[in-house]
Amino acid sequence: MAIRQMQVYKLGIDLIAHDPVVILTDEERTHSLPITIGVFEATAIALALEGTEVPRPTSHDLIKNILENLQATLKEVVITEVVRGTFYAKLVLLSAAGEETEIDARPSDCIAIALRTGSPIYAEEAVLDAESIKGMNFDTPSSDDDVFYLGRGGIPRKRPESEDAEEDPEEEERPQGERIEIPDDKSIDEFLQNLDSEEP
Repeated sequence: MAIRQMQVYKLGIDLIAHDPVVILTDEERTHSLPITIGVFEATAIALALEGTEVPRPTSHDLIKNILENLQATLKEVVITEVVRGTFYAKLVLLSAAGEETEIDARPSDCIAIALRTGSPIYAEEAVLDAESIKGMNFDTPSSDDDVFYLGRGGIPRKRPESEDAEEDPEEEERPQGERIEIPDDKSIDEFLQNLDSEEP
């Protein structure tokens, strides 16, 4: 089946469920794919995006180290399908002898490993046709925000700059949910690590 190369656009927070979300986009930015992930995996992705080194290897660092020591490479990761709302993906490995092996894995783990190994990320066109957001406005949120919020239909929304900010005319039509603000003294990985302890 046809596949399309994707890249990590940003980490976000689902406005209603407060779950971490990673958003992938294609190179032309015509398709954006939001995938709900766990807090641990969100932290792993955030660390890789920030280039943050940790004192001891995380699980994803360990996998990268194992591959290197076995002289194997991660050729690519592919998001293959969505079954009853759950995304499926695979790691495509090349052994030192050039043999190719596919391993079933969660998209979040695949992304975290791919970011560490510099491997390409792909999505099946069928997944994009069924689940992607077409025509996302990449001016919202601004590029200097670490985390943004997803409202109805995966539409990204900025955090308000002030309480006096103009109200969104569609605000009343959207489901209500308390926003989780990021304290100024916390980095993205600290925020995501503590996300599950926030009160809804």
